[in-house]
Amino acid sequence: MRILIVLVPGFSHLSLGAILEPLHRLSALDPQTTLRVEVSSVAERQVPSTTGLNVTCELSFSDSLQALKGPDRARALFLCCGLRSPYKSQDNIQKLLRLAHRAGTEILGTGCAAWKMADAGLLQNGAGTVHWTTLPAFAERHHNISARDALFVTSNDVTSTPGEAAALDMVIAFIQRHVGDDLTQQLCAQLMISFPRLGNTDQPREQTGFLRGAPPKLRQILDLMSNHLEDPLLVRDITARVGLSMRQTERLFAAHLDHPPKAYYRKLRLQHGRLLIEHTQCQFWKFHWQPDFQIVVSLANITGMNLAFHPVIHDGHPRSKRPKPATRKSVVCSRRFRFLFILPPKFEIYSLIKISINK
Repeated sequence: MRILIVLVPGFSHLSLGAILEPLHRLSALDPQTTLRVEVSSVAERQVPSTTGLNVTCELSFSDSLQALKGPDRARALFLCCGLRSPYKSQDNIQKLLRLAHRAGTEILGTGCAAWKMADAGLLQNGAGTVHWTTLPAFAERHHNISARDALFVTSNDVTSTPGEAAALDMVIAFIQRHVGDDLTQQLCAQLMISFPRLGNTDQPREQTGFLRGAPPKLRQILDLMSNHLEDPLLVRDITARVGLSMRQTERLFAAHLDHPPKAYYRKLRLQHGRLLIEHTQCQFWKFHWQPDFQIVVSLANITGMNLAFHPVIHDGHPRSKRPKPATRKSVVCSRRFRFLFILPPKFEIYSLIKISINK
């Protein structure tokens, strides 16, 4: 079986190792399993990684295109990306992905590969996943793709993963599909893997370790909050769903999170909004801002105070090219609220003022 691993500048060494090592161990474990693994590039033969170390590929980009043609073509293509990739590689990546898709080659990608797959049209009306820090922006940009919080997702014969340690789980699942359970278990024992994680496992977050030992009711509440960041629920409705009173919920949050429920929910929604602003190119005053609060606040002041960044700096425009906004602009940010953005004289901030409610 011929396998092609394509490196994109800025790739992760951890993801690359998670692909190469299991395939190498499989060949040593079962000599009857013949694997021909080749490493290529989408640009120059020397590809820099996120650590700054260069990897010299045996195949050039033109060789990669030839490897996807003819009867001896590669049966699997691993697109190894980091969390970001240079825009100048976009055309070559799309050409490679479309050629592999037409040839019937199985495509698997790490890091930001799902963004490239979506731009190439491989995930139309399907599903994909990226790193959790860019998942809200991926969902915002690709409305016809189901953005899933998962370790890896297979859709339309294309598999995407956020990479890093999750790449190992994706490769183990790939090997299991091709060689069966028995040989896969032997391989996992060689690699010191107690059990591979399933693809639909949620991506780890900052609170993941804590949640393993948290009370079940608290985990249910946090799951409901995380699943309703853009269409927020009332805290009393959340507590009613899990069968707790407000006082019981407040005691749980005070004991385990050191935050009141409303403040913690607000923090989650602000973090979600920050990820959207940081990873989309939409101008801030045109942004479809979902976290809408019931009080009259300055969004710029809140995000600057709680998240240590200013939304105007992250609106997708460099300072020299940032357009000058009108002094006053009314924008409908959701179905329920209408907001007014005002640029005060001699200041480069936007005050967010609620002026009417449309029910």
